[in-house]
Formats: sequence, C-alpha cells, structure tokens
Amino acid sequence: MKFTVPQFIEQEMKIVGPFTFKQFIYIGAAGAIIFFLYLSGLPWTFFWTISIILALASLALVFVKVDGRSLPVTISNFFIFFQSSKIYLWQKENINVPFQKKFSVETFEKKVSSYEEKLTEKSQLKIIENKINFK
Repeated sequence: MKFTVPQFIEQEMKIVGPFTFKQFIYIGAAGAIIFFLYLSGLPWTFFWTISIILALASLALVFVKVDGRSLPVTISNFFIFFQSSKIYLWQKENINVPFQKKFSVETFEKKVSSYEEKLTEKSQLKIIENKINFK
C-alpha cells in the first residue's frame, strides 16, 4: 500500500494572491488605517508622512526576513528575550557520600605488581607491549 508523503509542510498556504493570511492582514490593516486617516481630514503633510510610515512598516512586516524568520517572529522573540530573566545560577548541593574509598601510593603499587605477576609471556598484553617496544 503506497502513501503519499506531504511535502513543504512548514510553508504557509497562499490564500489571497501571493500572500498568506497573516501577510494579507498586515497589508489590509495598514490600508484600512490609511483610508480612515484620509477620511479624517488631516493636513496633507501630516497624512502623507503617517501613511508612508504605515505602508513601509506593513511591507516590512510582510517581506523582511531576519535569519530566515519573518519580522513579526523576530520582534516577538526580541520582546520575549528582554522580558525573561537572564540570570542562571548554579548552586552546588551538599551531597553526602556514604563511602569514599581513598587510595594511597602503596596500595596502588601493590595492585600494579599483582597485575604484572598475573601476566604471562603468552599474554596478549605482553605481545602488544613487545611489538610497541620493538619499533
């Protein structure tokens, strides 16, 4: 039985022309605000400055990407970063070790000598040691 695997699942669907729904909302909201500013009877210089700023902001929200992420996501991450705490402290907990074995040099030498006695000429470790020393 064959199943088709969906591709490009991380890509948003284009709903209104070449725009996704979010992009259309950004452009539509800016257009509606500019239209109401036009109807409000503001002076022409004030109206044009505000409308140009709104149009550029909406186009930036739609088309600008920072490190592969859209501008609204980058702005929301910016505010989340500055609101969250940034102090990470590591505090050592007092751990009670019930038994801690301490080795002295003499006990270590005794263990090494006991292992050396166990090695024979036919031992693999001796063969490897001889090959290393021969070179």
